[in-house]
Amino acid sequence: MTNDYLIKTKFKTQAIIVTISVLTVTIGSFIDGCFIGYYMGADSLAAFGYALPVVVILVSALGGTFSSGCTACSSVHLGVGDAKKINANFTAGCLLCTVTGIAITLLLVLCSEQIAAIVGAKDSILPQTADFIRGIGLGSFPMIFAQVLMSYTRLDDDAGLNIVSVLVLSILNIILDFIFVTQLHIGLFGVGLATSISYTAAIAVGLTHFMKKRNTLHLTKDKAILPETKSILSVGFPTLLNGVSLSAKWLILNNLLFAVGGVLAVSALSLQNNVNQFLQPVMLGIGTTLSVMSGIFFGESDIGAIQRVFKISMKYGVIIYVLIAAVLFVISPVIVSLILNDGADAQIAAIRSLQLFSFSLPISVVVINLLYYYQTVKNFYMANTVSIVHALVGPVVTALILARLLGTDGIWIAFTAGEVVALLCVIIQIRIKNKEWPLSLNSFLMLPADYVARNRHVLDISIKNNMAEVMELSTRISEFCEQYSQDSKKIGKLSLAIEEIAGNIVTHGFKHPGDRFIDIRILMEENDFIFRVRDNGVRFNPLQYEDSKNALGIQIIKGIAKSVDYRNTIGFNNLTVTL
Repeated sequence: MTNDYLIKTKFKTQAIIVTISVLTVTIGSFIDGCFIGYYMGADSLAAFGYALPVVVILVSALGGTFSSGCTACSSVHLGVGDAKKINANFTAGCLLCTVTGIAITLLLVLCSEQIAAIVGAKDSILPQTADFIRGIGLGSFPMIFAQVLMSYTRLDDDAGLNIVSVLVLSILNIILDFIFVTQLHIGLFGVGLATSISYTAAIAVGLTHFMKKRNTLHLTKDKAILPETKSILSVGFPTLLNGVSLSAKWLILNNLLFAVGGVLAVSALSLQNNVNQFLQPVMLGIGTTLSVMSGIFFGESDIGAIQRVFKISMKYGVIIYVLIAAVLFVISPVIVSLILNDGADAQIAAIRSLQLFSFSLPISVVVINLLYYYQTVKNFYMANTVSIVHALVGPVVTALILARLLGTDGIWIAFTAGEVVALLCVIIQIRIKNKEWPLSLNSFLMLPADYVARNRHVLDISIKNNMAEVMELSTRISEFCEQYSQDSKKIGKLSLAIEEIAGNIVTHGFKHPGDRFIDIRILMEENDFIFRVRDNGVRFNPLQYEDSKNALGIQIIKGIAKSVDYRNTIGFNNLTVTL
């Protein structure tokens, strides 16, 4: 029998860490929106809203593409234990950020007015939109690279540095926004410039990781760089598609709202987007954690662990966002009064926008989880479908229909309707492929048939830090292995060795009182036994102590094994042996 203790505990920890890291993507935009709304009014907030699709598609979406591609690919490499490919992946990610960042900077700085006109900014709003695009364009490289750098440092066990980076970014951005807007009076260009400088400072903090002994990331000239570049782009493409679709959605809705409700309606959407920038990190943190952990388990061919982390991510995501949605609905008037200081009509429109938008959040977290999961297991058809329908087709089509019936309220309701349409599309696709309706969460996994087949002959055991349970391991393992092998001597050695390793973990690996667990997995694949022992105790590599008197189990295993591998991944000790 297995339980969810290790996965659940690690998921909570990782989701918090990743959420703080993801703030790097959104915090700058959120702070900018607050300053613009409070100090500069509805017209400037509308200009910010027109510029936001440009920032999303050319900076956030590209950075997110590289970040999600690097994270998913590196997670699978971690699951397999291929350090060489991880560094090739790291090198490819750095190159992509550098080339793309330079190109985007030149485009946004030199063509800001033309871009502002293309996105629909008019009259006095056009020059303000161009100013913000120009200011933010100067920080294109650090904004893109920050997302990728924090993905790698998090995987390289330095998540605390990401927290410091986010704090530096946030504090500096607030200070510079205040100086540029209220003291130097350089308008939206100053707001964009403040964000650019803040991201540069965050990058400087992140780069200190490479001065530490714990660093395992290195630039390389390996021939695997080109294949890794292709993998990053192919795996990250659904994120790019999602970003492009979001930008197109905002562009269409900005113009639709202007036609239906004027500048105040566009301002309300801009404020809604700004608040969503603050809410998104939790959603993206849950989705990214699902991506990292399912990627590692996918690399390990552990379908049971994939199922458990998938269910946990959905459960936590829905519970958290039901609560967030309820709070947002209730305190929308307070939020609007703090951000938008520009008359009752503008505030009423923004409150209505936020309250109707809140209903979309619990469904949106489910859809985002599906997107991150499908791109991690390389089900690109499903990932791309989710991206397009969730970010563009669903909300835009329903907005065009409902706007005719309900005016601006119809457009706000379309956010929820669009998420429902996206989820229905996934359900229908599963029905078509599997010839049956998905009646459980496992139905949504859609793993390849050969992958499922490799997991048919498996023994999964979770034991407590209790020596009585350790002593029972030998019998349980022997009974499983005897179904597939006649070599009783080899099975006996294997059973005793695993028992001794588990005993050492219980004795030396867990320093704190209370129930802790060790997960043991034995897989019969072709003619090989593959077993893995996983725990979340103190970092300990038993292969480095093979001459110790307490390492008899390792010595036995190395004598009969084809391969033995230890690694510490996202805080798990993993010992994997092939016999």
